[in-house]
Amino acid sequence: MKKTLTLAAALVASAAFAQVSVTYKVDITDYLGGGATLGAAGMRIGGNFAAQTATNGTNAMVDWSPSNQYSGMTDEGSNIWAITVSYPASAVGATQLYKFVNNDWGTNEGGTGSMIVTDSCGLADAGGNINRTLVVPAANAAFLFCYDKCFQCDGTSPALSSVELSATELTMSPNPTSGSVSIDF
Repeated sequence: MKKTLTLAAALVASAAFAQVSVTYKVDITDYLGGGATLGAAGMRIGGNFAAQTATNGTNAMVDWSPSNQYSGMTDEGSNIWAITVSYPASAVGATQLYKFVNNDWGTNEGGTGSMIVTDSCGLADAGGNINRTLVVPAANAAFLFCYDKCFQCDGTSPALSSVELSATELTMSPNPTSGSVSIDF
């Protein structure tokens, strides 16, 4: 009985600290090919991240502030920029609103003629802006989008580039056992 209770307590404790990470990637090749110039601050992301209690590493993200240091994306080369955002388990299933931003507001996607509007992967807010939407997944994931479009720059869809194992997928060994057990997730 004691072993069962200890195992149950360990599972509850691990679930309490569970989180999911989403890597947002944007390919700006077509954007730059259309005559745009990349700003000095590079690519950024803006969204309702604080509302989802999202973090970049251990740093809390703020809502709708691409100029914030934790909203900066990393240049991966070949015009691909990325940022990994971690969400607590409580955010799974919540709708994340966001958009990619070149440098700061005023040079962001979602304006007039945006493919986000015509391809219906965006949502209009009360201020006339179009924001991307993502339902926070239960498993770690990475998404690659072409700037201001609902798909990858080569036209493939969906824009999902990889999915990793969720922390809710457990392995226990040895199985079966009458002694101690090791839990990996």
